[in-house]
Amino acid sequence: MTSRPAPPVSGAHVHANGIRQHYLRHGESGARPLILVPGITSPAVTWGFVSDALAADFEVFTLDVRGRGLSETGPHLDYGLDACADDLIAFAEALDLSQAVLMGHSMGARHGVRACRRDAGRFKRLALIDPPVSGPGRRAYPAKLPWYIDSMALARRGAGVEDLRPFTPTWTDAEIALRAEWLHTCDEAAVRASYASFHEDDIHQDLATLSLPILLMSAERGDVILEEDEAEIRRLNPAIQTTRIADAGHMIPWDNLPGFLAALRPFLSETLSL
Repeated sequence: MTSRPAPPVSGAHVHANGIRQHYLRHGESGARPLILVPGITSPAVTWGFVSDALAADFEVFTLDVRGRGLSETGPHLDYGLDACADDLIAFAEALDLSQAVLMGHSMGARHGVRACRRDAGRFKRLALIDPPVSGPGRRAYPAKLPWYIDSMALARRGAGVEDLRPFTPTWTDAEIALRAEWLHTCDEAAVRASYASFHEDDIHQDLATLSLPILLMSAERGDVILEEDEAEIRRLNPAIQTTRIADAGHMIPWDNLPGFLAALRPFLSETLSL
């Protein structure tokens, strides 16, 4: 049996929203575009295995969020939610990605929600993968800031797999090694600002205004989105589809990639049929 060739992968930069944005492109040029926005300390390269899986049907553009990976970083940048949301809008415009699917994990999902509110009609569909639902007057985000700060400090000193294993004990050696290689590119100021945004910015007000098709995916073993959080979001916007992924914590694809893809693909297939 002839194996299917791997989809092509390339990396590039674009100047959009006043900064240099780096991205990885998986899949064939001209396929339906999908923009993937990782979480708070996940450079684009760490999502390669997910991008590869989606590249069979989409041209996947996986971003290095400002202050991470190879995108622009530094104390001159605004790392607030609005600025990061505007990055997504400007990125899609700069590459002429008309009616792209927007998919974000954790912090990246919050950026996606705000982007869709700030530019209604820009994106075709929105997939939200376990976004923090904390905010003013709400339950705090369950992961604590030192988890990020301490692991980044180790990475900046050249930490290896065994040094970082306590932070992600269920990951494979290869997954931890990739994180060890790239975690040092996450700017501490950017991470601190994003973490503060989890508690200072409330995306519920945004979700209630959105009219595009939305999938909200949460982790059955996670504590980021509880069942009562799902229920509140459905009350705010009854059109939102919700699903919980079994045998998965917050980093859903790492824990259960088949379950993640099985839940995501029907939502995405509706885009391909249009």
